[in-house]
Amino acid sequence: ATEDCLQEIVDGINSFYGMVSTSYKDILYLDLTGRQDWNSTLATPERTENAGFFYPSANLSFVASDVIELPKQISFAKLRFSASKVGSGTTRPYRTAYNYVSGGSLYSGGLQNPSTLANPDLRSLSTTTFELGTDIRFFKSRLNLDVAVYTGNTKDQILERIIDQSAGFGKMIINAGTVRNRGLEIAINAKTIKSKNGLNWNTMFTFAANDNEIISLPDSSIVLQTGKVGGGQIVAKVGGSMGDLYGLSYVRSPDGQIVFDSETGNALIGTDVVYLGNTIPKGKISIGNEFRYKQFRLNFLFDAQYGAVAHSLLNARLSDFGKNKATLPGRYNGII
Repeated sequence: ATEDCLQEIVDGINSFYGMVSTSYKDILYLDLTGRQDWNSTLATPERTENAGFFYPSANLSFVASDVIELPKQISFAKLRFSASKVGSGTTRPYRTAYNYVSGGSLYSGGLQNPSTLANPDLRSLSTTTFELGTDIRFFKSRLNLDVAVYTGNTKDQILERIIDQSAGFGKMIINAGTVRNRGLEIAINAKTIKSKNGLNWNTMFTFAANDNEIISLPDSSIVLQTGKVGGGQIVAKVGGSMGDLYGLSYVRSPDGQIVFDSETGNALIGTDVVYLGNTIPKGKISIGNEFRYKQFRLNFLFDAQYGAVAHSLLNARLSDFGKNKATLPGRYNGII
């Protein structure tokens, strides 16, 4: 509680924001923005140079349906392109200078040495993104389609790196490398049933997919997080992705089968950590419906994500006690 109160007092951002908008014959629109931030979390007791960062953006859109003769089924069509830069200094204070932390409720008012090594040269992260999209409406706007593709590079991410405890700290704050994100976003809205006084039914569908790749790092690999069982750890490597999960795995034969101990019958566990998958979903899907009838309204939404793995301590403990279905083979008859 003490840390939270201190954070609310000392963590602050001062900003200057400007925007210019113009158009040409109501078919071509241009928006320009610029923002300057000064974030206290990037300053130190000795300097404030890194505390400020600037990020601009530009958005250009063209209403094609007002210029080009389109099929009558298309009631509106717009193309857009945007380029933007976004910066952030995070909202966590005390990451640029040595400071004592609360000893917790056990020692009321007590302080202890920090477990994370501060970075006096900490800089803001920055993300530069380019996006191309279109907004098309069919059948007098009864069916709307919005599609966007994007690519962006994030530099100087603010990360907590695991380090050797002999240094006197368990982690250190770093600015690390360049990460590229490329993706696709699709949104569909349909007025399935439309009436003035009766039932109205609207359907919404969204899909988003993202490909993440680490382009550069200050080292060949950086351990960002470690787990409690199975050697689980989140590791960043050049050519990999943020969220890559590594851990211990079974010893396998050349044809991929699990190798078992000839005396105990237990599966053999390897001594080196291997790549297990990525913890960030590759894609997300949602389907929603809204029903309106006079003064009544009903909404429901289904969403799903796919393409990610997890390192589960709960699953490991259930397997230890034979509570998982995966532990059934060989329980009574052995494995040959």
